[in-house]
Amino acid sequence: PACRSRNVRGNSYPIIGVKSWECNNLLCPDKSKFDRGKRYSLSSLIKQEAIFYEDNEIKNGTIKKWQLDLLKKLTKEEIVEFLVKHYSLINDTIEIVDYSPKLKNTNKRNFVYIPLKHTNDNSLKRFYESPFFSRFEVLDKSNCKEEVTNISPLENHTIYNGDSRLIMKAMRPNSISHAVTSPPYYNAKEYSNWDNIYCYLYDMFNNAQEVFRVLKPGGSYLFNIFDYFDNENNLVFSAMGKKRMILGAYIIRLFKQAGFKLVKNVIWYKGHIQGNRSFNQGNNFPYYQAPLNCYEHIFQFVKPSNDVPMNLPDIVHIKPVYKIVKGENILGHTAPFPKGIPYLIVKKLSNNESILDPYSGSFTTARAAADYGVKSVSIEFDKEYCQLGLKLLKLELSNSPALFK
Repeated sequence: PACRSRNVRGNSYPIIGVKSWECNNLLCPDKSKFDRGKRYSLSSLIKQEAIFYEDNEIKNGTIKKWQLDLLKKLTKEEIVEFLVKHYSLINDTIEIVDYSPKLKNTNKRNFVYIPLKHTNDNSLKRFYESPFFSRFEVLDKSNCKEEVTNISPLENHTIYNGDSRLIMKAMRPNSISHAVTSPPYYNAKEYSNWDNIYCYLYDMFNNAQEVFRVLKPGGSYLFNIFDYFDNENNLVFSAMGKKRMILGAYIIRLFKQAGFKLVKNVIWYKGHIQGNRSFNQGNNFPYYQAPLNCYEHIFQFVKPSNDVPMNLPDIVHIKPVYKIVKGENILGHTAPFPKGIPYLIVKKLSNNESILDPYSGSFTTARAAADYGVKSVSIEFDKEYCQLGLKLLKLELSNSPALFK
């Protein structure tokens, strides 16, 4: 503070793990007439210090190289060098655990190498048994079922309008070959609103339970999810509570609890989808560099069996659906995913197999299945999206060449 006092109070965490504070000195010139001190943020002060010393400037092309958060063919030394240059200042001391990289340039940092400490104190077990997980890893034991009425006039393509979890309760167990979906992301769109992250994860968990039940043993479930920036609404409710939402990590945990086995995390590389926007405010200094997020997860879960799971690639480069033309949504759905995702599975299937999408949206999975003559089961909660999906499915079937007849 301007008065140089150390008598401060911390009142928020604008960035996870980084506290902001205000001065408690009543005579501080930074105090306002409402007794509100100037708010300081440690992260802002670090950024200011980074620019203050020219030696902190990042040179030799690493900024451009690391503009996106997906790169290929990197050595461990290149990754460590990137982290050192972009997320530390000169004269910082850096602890490197369980690894001794051969760095070409220490960049005026001090390195301390320490071994990884192994423990057998059941800390991981205690972590998963903590109250946080007990708030959403809760089985819905109600016997509620939703009336199952197929509203599709199309042969081999079944469509249900309603709550997918309740509809699947009325479906026969072990009746579906495989499943593909891109669910509503937590509070990311107008149609996906949950009070807090607990409610969202509770719904995802119980929906996964039903998909597991209706899948045949050995069936794969491709689950597309995106880690994005929002507020969990479980501790901090203001804009200060926004942080990176680790939806992918949550989903892995929930699906394993539901009985699924995680076979692979297929990386969907979307490319530089938002143009050449600035990602560091023009500052070539540490802590201003934030590689743009250019990928999503496509988790391949499998219902355990003795069969070998279908082999999928590690990374797929699939262009997103471009739906906005001259400011107008020409598709009718705000967050469609591309056919390339369900194609990963449907192109391997025979025409007597079936594929399920419990969050069908604009029926991408069903339309992809139709392209390969595969049966589909689509469940969509929103009536308008159901009608849109059926319209698109009919249109594509009527326009498609007779490849599979």
